[in-house]
Amino acid sequence: MYLHLVKVFFKESFSLKRLFGFNLKENKLKTVLIGFAILYALVAFLGGFGFLFFDLAKLLSEQNQLEVVLSFLATYTLGLSVMMALFRSSGYIFHYKDYDILAPLPIKDQTVLLAKLTVMILMIYITSIIFIAPIAFGYFYFGDITFFTVIYFILGFLLAPLVPIVVLSFVSLLITTITSKLPGAKIFNIIFMFAFFLGIFALTFSVNETEVNPLTGQINMVKGLATYYPMIEMFINSVHHQDHVAFLLYAGISIGVFMLYVLLITNLVKKTNQSKRTAYFNRNKAVTFQSSHVIMTLVKKEFKTYFSVPIYVLNTGLGVVIIIAISVASLFFKQDIEAFLIETTALNVPLLPLILIVFGFSIVMTYTSAVSLSLEGKHFSLLKSLPIDPHDIMLSKVLFNMLLVIPASILGITLISFALALTPVEIFLLLLLVTGLSTLSSLMGSFINLTVPKFEFSNEVEVIKQSIASLLAVFGGFALLVTFGFLYSLLDKVLSSNMSLFIIGILLYAISIGLYVLLKPTSRKQFLKF
Repeated sequence: MYLHLVKVFFKESFSLKRLFGFNLKENKLKTVLIGFAILYALVAFLGGFGFLFFDLAKLLSEQNQLEVVLSFLATYTLGLSVMMALFRSSGYIFHYKDYDILAPLPIKDQTVLLAKLTVMILMIYITSIIFIAPIAFGYFYFGDITFFTVIYFILGFLLAPLVPIVVLSFVSLLITTITSKLPGAKIFNIIFMFAFFLGIFALTFSVNETEVNPLTGQINMVKGLATYYPMIEMFINSVHHQDHVAFLLYAGISIGVFMLYVLLITNLVKKTNQSKRTAYFNRNKAVTFQSSHVIMTLVKKEFKTYFSVPIYVLNTGLGVVIIIAISVASLFFKQDIEAFLIETTALNVPLLPLILIVFGFSIVMTYTSAVSLSLEGKHFSLLKSLPIDPHDIMLSKVLFNMLLVIPASILGITLISFALALTPVEIFLLLLLVTGLSTLSSLMGSFINLTVPKFEFSNEVEVIKQSIASLLAVFGGFALLVTFGFLYSLLDKVLSSNMSLFIIGILLYAISIGLYVLLKPTSRKQFLKF
């Protein structure tokens, strides 16, 4: 029964039809084109990401410190596990929507719980392997490959998410429990989650030693995590030094804590799923109607939808928070911000490209236009029946994404420009490029969602985190950055850095204008097909 449940839950989350939103066999051309787009995005991301860590592994190998690469790998896996457990565990374990269907069935509660935990762990594996594969390649390329190195590496990776899931699921449940008892529970939930990540960000910034070589500072930061989380050190000793005792201790703690967790929380899971939350609202609130332009009305609707779904905000709003956090930090760490940017990107390039890389990654992480149409769900047929031009609907979703990221980016550039005393020309280039990238990524997201919408889903997480549109938006955005980064490296060889950035900014706007022109006929055509 356990394996059958795992199969059902996994298929519910990851079946190709649910991911793509259409039947692959009936749309072969679309499937091939999307397949090429995904392949290009992954190759561009893995190529750029892999190059950085390959170069890092080479440097560390020459210094006889190759095991530090494993620290990076363990840190990435831990971080992704923390994010997945924090975002998913409360809704997926303690308050899952299919409880009413599963509870009456003759299946043990522990079996259902273990099956759901297994699927959540599989989600972490699928996400983590995209990030850790390039790091692992660099380590094994320069390191000695032995039987125990490979075995301990694979088993260590498989066991890595267990302890974080145990700890963070309780954190997630605690946040949900506290905020659900307060008026405006969803807003408080969002604030709590962002406060958690900002705390991690502040801690990360504070432990960097900016007086040393930037790369060394980054290495010290990652290695320092093992001091607070000894499981990383056990993993490194197991893989790099083939320490059998360390691996047995690592495996014993991971499996032991996880199994104890499953045994102890079964009744808690049953209780939380049976409980009902109290809704707080004002019965005497007056209802008012105010007419406005159709696009403005649709944008307001996007804002209401956005803040009514905490997981939506947390997944697509983190980039905006990062921009603001780094920008505010620049005011207090004026002398250290450039070194911090070099550490963050692991690149030794001029200041403006460094700022643009950090802002660029944050901008493409805001991808509401790639999923907002799908989130209409069952209401899409009603929206489609209204006397509203499909172009206006899609344009409102593009504008909403731009309104999220452009004001934050302008504020961020203003603060960083003041902190670093940038020239007017440099400020102009930064504004040109971040607004151009924001516009292009927002338009690109709308075309992605028009191509692969997903109107059938059991919860919003399937659209926001697990749909093919969200995958294309995130990795497509990264591919966009890699492509323009490669173009900059070519132009920089024959032109000045500022001129190269100016040309790229103009190119961003030119492509955006082209996509905007195509948006009207494309949206009308696609709406007729839905």
